[in-house]
Amino acid sequence: MNMLSRSAPKQPFREELLDPLRRAMEVATLHQPLLAAWPELVDCIDGLELERIYPRGERGFALEYRCGQRQILAELVGDRLTAYCDEAAHKLRHLPVSQSDQRQPLHPLADLGLVLREPGIDHRLPLLGVINRPDQAEPLLASLLGTPVRVLTARLLAHRLGRRAVVRLRYLSGGSTQPQSMIIKCYKGRSQRQLEVQRWLQALAPTPTGGDPRLRMVRPLACDGEHSVLLMEDVDGQPLDRLRGPALAAGVRDAGALLRRLQQSTLALPQLHRAEDELALLQRWVPLTRALFPALAAPLERVWGRVERGLLRLPAAQPVLCHRDYYDKQFIVSESHTVLLDLDTLCRADPALDIGNFLAHMQLLELQRRGNAAPLWRAFHAGYGLERRADPAAVTLYRMASLLRLACIHAFWSRWKHLALPLLEAADAA
Repeated sequence: MNMLSRSAPKQPFREELLDPLRRAMEVATLHQPLLAAWPELVDCIDGLELERIYPRGERGFALEYRCGQRQILAELVGDRLTAYCDEAAHKLRHLPVSQSDQRQPLHPLADLGLVLREPGIDHRLPLLGVINRPDQAEPLLASLLGTPVRVLTARLLAHRLGRRAVVRLRYLSGGSTQPQSMIIKCYKGRSQRQLEVQRWLQALAPTPTGGDPRLRMVRPLACDGEHSVLLMEDVDGQPLDRLRGPALAAGVRDAGALLRRLQQSTLALPQLHRAEDELALLQRWVPLTRALFPALAAPLERVWGRVERGLLRLPAAQPVLCHRDYYDKQFIVSESHTVLLDLDTLCRADPALDIGNFLAHMQLLELQRRGNAAPLWRAFHAGYGLERRADPAAVTLYRMASLLRLACIHAFWSRWKHLALPLLEAADAA
């Protein structure tokens, strides 16, 4: 079976980058260049792990490594290395807030066509320098909040290279001596997504009549289109994926209830995510995983075939508001609230899309913990409601699609690569 049989036939990756990618995946080959760039890694270099790979079509691959408590980001660009570094260095010098005091924040490896850097260095995110030079960002923050701001600390929480970053800021406001905190989400330069997300969060903020006020969306504070940032409240609590036992089940039940509320919203969106779009996302992963992990080829082929045939034959469902990245890491839970953090991928789609994705992530969580996902499925359905809002067959297919994607993603992850085959087996057994 041809994995690209019905969808766009574009090659999902550059063939000539496969060998350099294989070498970049052999983390021992990076020990020497990493120590040359960051000598302080000497005590943890033997524990270097590859965490994530992001295929980026003709632009190559983004990679994330972990060395002790340090993360290292990389881009595999091949023969575009010199042009890429020149462009990135030029843009870094002209950002509104400086991201680095180093003369050379980028570390190119010519033999691999790979560019290394620390998180927080990203020429595509204009205001990410707030973690390095918060004083330079204070005038902008003051204008957005309408009061003088003095930044105390800025901590990078997450950074997906070239796409977005999340920063926690502790600051003093006005004449107050009581520290406050907020979250700054940095987007790509000239992106208007932050303006859309702010509008969506504001529209979805009110609790419906009779709804549970504990369940809500994160509150936006301000937004700036020129610098591509969204300011949001810093929600107290624990990420849902870190909970266990009854607390986890209660949080999962809340996630089901929040999804029901989301799908009942009348917010109008032009973005439509179809079954064909879901298959296109999988096409970024399946051929690449098959090429690099031949031992997984047979189950990949089998699950892909079932998912492709099933999704293309699904009867069209009435689209509802969907999150499109609905899973456990999107929630903060405390005794007083369960809060959904991120609406970046909001769209209209088959209601089965978000249900299937969430249930697949519950299977992943329990595989990681060697537990049983069935109680979490029951908790989710208890929150979502007994009445049927989605075709059960469609939920199964979208769960299979999510398990297939998760298997591909985890095949590249040093710590979790042993879960690739069990995830494929779970998809095949659906």
